[in-house]
Amino acid sequence: DDAALDRLRALLRGALRDDGETAVLDAFARYDKKHKGDVDEDGLVRAFKRLGIALSRFELRKLHRAFASRRSGRVKYHDLLATLGARRAKSPRRHGGGKSPSPKRRHDW
Repeated sequence: DDAALDRLRALLRGALRDDGETAVLDAFARYDKKHKGDVDEDGLVRAFKRLGIALSRFELRKLHRAFASRRSGRVKYHDLLATLGARRAKSPRRHGGGKSPSPKRRHDW
């Protein structure tokens, strides 16, 4: 049922508008324990809850089915935000004091 994803898209766009993209990304990054850009089901629920969005079991299953990696079962929240938020999601700030690695320089030779 696309109505569930449409509802979440509208709520997430509202959170992006009200809180800003950095706050939304930080809500997900908080539950990304390994700083790999993904969260498990519990982290997904907690991140949305932190943004004031309560997920029903149906919506959680729908999101998980649409976005979870088949291999790990984890949701890459950058993809989720880019799709549901209809904007390009940036990398989150890392929690825990570690510095983000600098991006590798790409050479066009």
